Amino acid sequence: MKLSIFLLPLAFASGLLQAQEAINPNSLLGVWGTSQDQGQSIWGYDHYHADGTVKSWGTFPDSIADFRVDGRYQISGDLGQTICITISRTSHPEILPVGSQWCDQIISINEDEFVYQDPEGEQHLLYRQKVGEAYY
Repeated sequence: MKLSIFLLPLAFASGLLQAQEAINPNSLLGVWGTSQDQGQSIWGYDHYHADGTVKSWGTFPDSIADFRVDGRYQISGDLGQTICITISRTSHPEILPVGSQWCDQIISINEDEFVYQDPEGEQHLLYRQKVGEAYY
């Protein structure tokens, strides 16, 4: 028992156990870009609105085919660490049909980057797009 009292602080200090901070849902609002080159070029955009809607658009990588997807998102969990998206409109129903839903784990959101983990365990990094309201 005494050994575990000493190991717990060591585990926190070494990063084995990390206390996760609550995610502020408002930090998600705005436009985020998907990139394959650390944000130098963006191939897809996600615009999260305060009313719970999300609009996504772009051009598939290595293709000339573009896409447009609208949906609703919901953030849940004790610390706001899960985001679920349900598709309401899509330009490619054969790939992403209306009614499709999935949930990702939010790892972190700051002023510039949004990191999440998909259901397969792969982490993704999105880059905040700092554009004027006229862009939307």
